[in-house]
Amino acid sequence: MRRYINLIAFFSIFLDNLYLPINLGFDFRLNYIFYLAFIFYYLFAYQKIRFSLRLLISAFIVCCLLFLVPLIGEGSVSGFIKQGVLIVLNVLFSVMLLNAYEFDLERICKDYLSIVNVVCFVVIIQLISLKTGFVYGADFGYYGFDMGNFYYPVQNRMQAWFQEPSFLVYAIMPAVFMALSALFGIPSMLSKKRAIFVLITLMLTWSSIGFLGLLFALAIILFSKYPVLKRPLYLISLISIVPIIALVSYQVPEVKKRINDSVELFFNDNPTKSDIDNTNLSTYSLYSNYRVTKETFVHNTIFGTGLGTYEENYDKYINDVIPESEIRERYALNKKDANSLLLRLLAETGFVGLFFFGLYLYNKRIEYSTIVVENGFLWAFNNGILVLIILRLLRQGHYTSLGFILFLMLYYFAKKGMMTYERAHKAI
Repeated sequence: MRRYINLIAFFSIFLDNLYLPINLGFDFRLNYIFYLAFIFYYLFAYQKIRFSLRLLISAFIVCCLLFLVPLIGEGSVSGFIKQGVLIVLNVLFSVMLLNAYEFDLERICKDYLSIVNVVCFVVIIQLISLKTGFVYGADFGYYGFDMGNFYYPVQNRMQAWFQEPSFLVYAIMPAVFMALSALFGIPSMLSKKRAIFVLITLMLTWSSIGFLGLLFALAIILFSKYPVLKRPLYLISLISIVPIIALVSYQVPEVKKRINDSVELFFNDNPTKSDIDNTNLSTYSLYSNYRVTKETFVHNTIFGTGLGTYEENYDKYINDVIPESEIRERYALNKKDANSLLLRLLAETGFVGLFFFGLYLYNKRIEYSTIVVENGFLWAFNNGILVLIILRLLRQGHYTSLGFILFLMLYYFAKKGMMTYERAHKAI
């Protein structure tokens, strides 16, 4: 029974586009109720928590330092508190879930891949429903999900129940890496048939961020498993593959338009009203938040303006960095999350915060080795999460959506699990 409760709790992190149907003054996602229910269930059923005291002390120190930034600076303490409460809720839920799994990474990976299987089957159902005109199998907005810009019946990009195709990509990216690993002969809990199924699901999203993630994953696997830099033939093959994949991706109309608009806008130091109004909303979102972040970073380079303050920064600088235009007046796109974790970290935590986040990613990545081949799922899962983090640094600035904090913890514990395995292997 407990196993199924853990699985349901894990699954709930992918339901964050269900909202409470009343206005509380902020977006209350229904999976917050799942989180709270699971926390109380765990405390009642298990009555114990196992976690590193050193990590708890480190987390407390970091929280105190983050609180001092808006307190002594120009940032909003209320914004920090609001963001802090949300992060603490996600941290508590993640800690309880890991404890419920007894930090068994193998069980966690198996359950995660089971959830990804569900996502893949729903995508196939959605595709068939769109082709046959069955609206209830295609548009999950009828079941209360916020489907973003999903247009029935002309939608040609699959997203299952997620808010956007890119959100589906974030949900399955660790599994995508594990799928590619399986195809390259690295044990990763996926058969080749299941691996192909996952990769087909990714392709059906027609997401530029998905194709980019696939490229990152492929590069990591090739450079890890093969002596690419030592053998000219491997290097030439890789150099040939990358532009081919890029060229194929560029042929997708939506990807092509976004790339063209981005190149035109980002290489224009003084965009006009016409430049802004003629670009697509996705490019405008990234560009406007980039300009706001740049202005914020110039004034608050070292420590940023404080956690949870990006929305204030957006309101403060948007009229200074973007010329008056119809798009600027009508849309405040991603003003809460900067549309990029990289931009948000730069604005809210400055150079110091970004440096330590980068240090964490570097230190906790599992390197490829002969031991990895024997325990490949940990390497694949860890590096799959790394690709997920990189994608979110580029195009998703929400700190907690889609279980991001849980995956940050799993990134750490995968490395810890591999180190334990290596010590045991050496002892033998």
